[in-house]
Amino acid sequence: EENGDWLYLIGGFQTKGEPAGQAQVDYTSFNPDGSLYDPFTTNLASALPAPRYGHSAVQAAGVLYAIGGDQGGTGAASITNTVLSGLIDYRPGYVGQLAFPWITTNPLGEGRKYHASVINSIGEIYVIGGYGPSAGGGTEPKATVYHGGTSGVGSTFAPTGKYESRIINRAT
Repeated sequence: EENGDWLYLIGGFQTKGEPAGQAQVDYTSFNPDGSLYDPFTTNLASALPAPRYGHSAVQAAGVLYAIGGDQGGTGAASITNTVLSGLIDYRPGYVGQLAFPWITTNPLGEGRKYHASVINSIGEIYVIGGYGPSAGGGTEPKATVYHGGTSGVGSTFAPTGKYESRIINRAT
């Protein structure tokens, strides 16, 4: 919030008929009048660990979450249950890109693609419906809703600043 509003394009298809989607993450900010700043920035350090499409994404407290999706291939084996999180950098010259590579957090109970994800004001994520694995090895529509929080251990980061301890002499 300190650095304005941002729009992220996370993975997905770049062209029709692509077999596995993209790993690329592009981002841009909004101008004061509400229009998008042009052009989008592509930062290779912010790319997903693998190409992905049919996923969803939400943001809470400066952390992006990329949820589920299809990593290419055929049938249920290509649908992932992973939830990736990425801390958005706030340092001058780096604002908007990820501070570190994506990390895998708690997975969904079952893989999902083409689902919806929403987040409420207290950081609870809901993953709704979509397509998941079927008993026959293909995919089928699902009515399941998964729920998880973003306010666990390691979800709060220290504010900007320099932190130094006093000298501690263990010899005495």
